[in-house]
Amino acid sequence: SRISKQWNTLFDDKRFLNNHKMTFRFIIRKVYSVSIDPVIVVRELPLDTPGLESSELRKLIDCNDLLLCGKENGAVVWNPWLGQSRWIKHPCMSFYSMVYDYKKYKMVAFTLGSDLWKTYDFSSDVWIDLGNDSICDDDITNIFDSVVSLNGILYCVCFSEEPDPLSYEISKFDFSRRLFEYFCNLPCGDALALR
Repeated sequence: SRISKQWNTLFDDKRFLNNHKMTFRFIIRKVYSVSIDPVIVVRELPLDTPGLESSELRKLIDCNDLLLCGKENGAVVWNPWLGQSRWIKHPCMSFYSMVYDYKKYKMVAFTLGSDLWKTYDFSSDVWIDLGNDSICDDDITNIFDSVVSLNGILYCVCFSEEPDPLSYEISKFDFSRRLFEYFCNLPCGDALALR
């Protein structure tokens, strides 16, 4: 226990304690009074896109701090942080949703009045026609606007009128395969819910 005696001697030494057991002392020299103004100022942030002012807003979608404003004669993607906007002119399209996938922004849209679906790649400025047969599972008849984007895949609530009563499910759209497919069922009708 020679080591214990050495430690005890070291701890009894006042110089060691003063050098190695320094505590910081905070001294308050001034006191400031801070008040926060609770008034919220709302300002108009124009998109600066020609022809956009006259068209009616159909859909507003956000994705990674970008806003997609679906209009009757196209869409505008707006970066509010940089104050930049990009006009995507495509009449008769309903802009469904937007995702960020592999360092690229992509969008899904369908032609109003038909089942023709398209994807749009922002980096290449290219529309890809998906047609109407290959995009959806046969069971999906209606797709709601409830859409969430996660890791480049869109998840949406759908329902089918085939079984009686209606069955609700979550479907996903995979951009790499360009296909809506079944993900999982949602409880509905006489389904029991755990609490």
